[in-house]
Amino acid sequence: MKSKFRSTYAACFIGYIVQGIAVNLAPIFFIIFQTDYKISYASLANLILITFATQLFIDAISVKLVDVLGLRRMALIAHISATLGLVGLGILPFIMAPFAGIAISLFFAAIGSGFIEVIISPIIDAIPKNTSKSVMSFLHSFYCWGQMSTILISTLLLLLFGRENWRFIPFIWAAIPFINIFIFIKAPMPEIVSKEERTPLKKLFKSRNFIILLIIMICSGAAEISISQWASIFAEKGLGVTKAVGDLLGPCLFAFFMGTGRVIFGLLGTKVNNKKALGLCGIFTVGCYLITVFVPIPVIGLLGVALTGLGVSFMWPGTLSLGSELFPMGGMSVFSFAALCGDIGCTLGPWIAGQISDAFGSTDAALNIAEKVGSSTEQIGLRAGLLVCAIFPMIMAIAVHLIRSKKENNEVKNENN
Repeated sequence: MKSKFRSTYAACFIGYIVQGIAVNLAPIFFIIFQTDYKISYASLANLILITFATQLFIDAISVKLVDVLGLRRMALIAHISATLGLVGLGILPFIMAPFAGIAISLFFAAIGSGFIEVIISPIIDAIPKNTSKSVMSFLHSFYCWGQMSTILISTLLLLLFGRENWRFIPFIWAAIPFINIFIFIKAPMPEIVSKEERTPLKKLFKSRNFIILLIIMICSGAAEISISQWASIFAEKGLGVTKAVGDLLGPCLFAFFMGTGRVIFGLLGTKVNNKKALGLCGIFTVGCYLITVFVPIPVIGLLGVALTGLGVSFMWPGTLSLGSELFPMGGMSVFSFAALCGDIGCTLGPWIAGQISDAFGSTDAALNIAEKVGSSTEQIGLRAGLLVCAIFPMIMAIAVHLIRSKKENNEVKNENN
């Protein structure tokens, strides 16, 4: 059966590479946008907001769209949008107001990223005789390899050809979603749970397990992005290295460990107990956050950032697998709302970290701590922001133990009777 869907697997794996490109390419150029086009920090933050707001919107409407368009059309729209966004990034800032051109490009890239996030996992999950836990972890590791490749290769190209030629780099990356369009055109699509058979949303939201699952997804997204968004700055400020080296030591190491963790979980496959693994990942991630925040040695702090990638590696794919296991007839509803809550966490976590960092970094307490440990108030503020965000993996570790399996639900009913 797997041989029939070989091209489907390939298209889906490449799809997550495309998402890694679409999400992580533009931030590499933020310093260029700031210096060359005089785009402020606030405006750069608005570009990030456009990306996540667009993805949240796509998450919210996907349940309805899949019934109208079907999986193949949505996959094609995703890759066409991603291609247009990447090509636009190399063209639009030079033919119109730079900020507007970049914003439009990121809007289209985010449409592609949003659709990929929502539809690729259920496609893989629906393939017959598929070991969902194993393949889901492998699948999501490709996002990490896409992120790593985007940072490494783009940084290398900027060093080789100069920052003035940055506009040609998006064209190179646009070739990947463009090629994947044609793979998806021919790839067989598995049958997903139809609208008529799908568990109604009202029933899902009445389920204690479903609400807890969504909370876990919020915490998963926040735990992952809170620290990965700050990894580069942490490396630069903490180790005193250049931006290029900071990108390599920060986000790349984080992505490497996250991808490696997902491959390990993929190899373990059905041997993994989703609930126990998610709980352990939450506890391990809290430990990594604490190392990052409290160990004054920069290299050890950076190692804490990197190992957080290992801690969060199973959170997103593991929660999706758990959702599929708990709600086998949930279909796209489970995956869409899980993605929506994951993206809420991705937006909420870094925002909280940034707000706490700014607020605490300007206090007398931060100044006193900085003088005692020989650091800057900026670093103390950043550590305070990350410390607060350690609450997310902690909540996740607790919440996952509140989920009841069908067997546990039956035992509770029997006790009540």
